[in-house]
Amino acid sequence: MKSVLILFLLLICSCAVVHSVADDRYTAAISYLNEEMKDKPFQVVDTLVYIPQTAWFNINRKPDSINDIDYIDHLESLDDVYNFKNEYHSFKKSNSLAKFNVYFSKPIDNYLDAEVVNNRGRANDSRSSLTMFNTTTVYRFTFNDRNEVISVKTQKLIYN
Repeated sequence: MKSVLILFLLLICSCAVVHSVADDRYTAAISYLNEEMKDKPFQVVDTLVYIPQTAWFNINRKPDSINDIDYIDHLESLDDVYNFKNEYHSFKKSNSLAKFNVYFSKPIDNYLDAEVVNNRGRANDSRSSLTMFNTTTVYRFTFNDRNEVISVKTQKLIYN
């Protein structure tokens, strides 16, 4: 019985550590966006969304590495591995005057993606509704072992 209790406590502690690492990354990314978007009031949406890897088509690709079709296939295969259904996360950053919604993905390796969407005065609409016929900015945060942001890349996405 003692061993079951110890295993249970170890499981809870390990889940808390993993959750804490992800929370540290979200906090660091939000701090970065606070500086980056000083004059653009935003709110962080309480739902994690999957941001497709194909958004990074022109960013991560090395020239002449492989042809476009094979590279897109590779990115789509990553989407198949990492894709998930939207999940609730208890972010505590909301702003009734927000003109932009920020959607976070789950961390993948040492990356975290965030998508900034102009909510066009409809902050509570769904992401799919807000991105329709809209241009968004996707941020890719790269972290070191101490969960500090070491680089940020951006990419514009056009939805139609």
